Amino acid sequence: MVEHLNEETFKEKIFDYTSDKEFKFKGKLPALIDFYADWCGPCKMVSPVIEELAQEYAGKIDIYKINTEVEQKLAAMFGIKSIPSLLFMPVGGDPQMARGAMTKAQFEKAFSDIFSITVPHPDESVPQGHGHSNVANPDNFVDTYEDTTDESLPGGENKDINPIDESLKEQAPSAQEQEDMKKENFIKGDAD
Repeated sequence: MVEHLNEETFKEKIFDYTSDKEFKFKGKLPALIDFYADWCGPCKMVSPVIEELAQEYAGKIDIYKINTEVEQKLAAMFGIKSIPSLLFMPVGGDPQMARGAMTKAQFEKAFSDIFSITVPHPDESVPQGHGHSNVANPDNFVDTYEDTTDESLPGGENKDINPIDESLKEQAPSAQEQEDMKKENFIKGDAD
């Protein structure tokens, strides 16, 4: 189950920035935090994938969402300038931020690379064939992986992000190109 965090639950489950000066993740399991907004199209495309992953990885990974419109202080604390922004928080390791929507396969690769957690055995997960059934055109998802700066992570040093797939960084379209692709796919979808 995906849990929505507010400032208080964030301090309780992730990091209490009011009492701790250096960032230390409080979680007992690795965590994914989805920074999103209700009006964000790519966020809406990622949401059903995240819900599905929360079921499949229950007990292995905690999955949270933070609404950047409501929890502006938390978004500012992590330097969220574009959404969706996806924060991968390994237990005992450095947090890593991915900017842009991701497919289910890309999330699974990130879980493996960052958390050392592999895809659940088929009998532990959702029945086969339900991979992207709720996601509109996952081929248009865009991923960019950026380094976070010391302003991005509270009390942290300069944290390097290990790119999950370096080739995606070079191929990622600009925000305007993403909007144009979204409009183009919407128009094509209506014409069919």
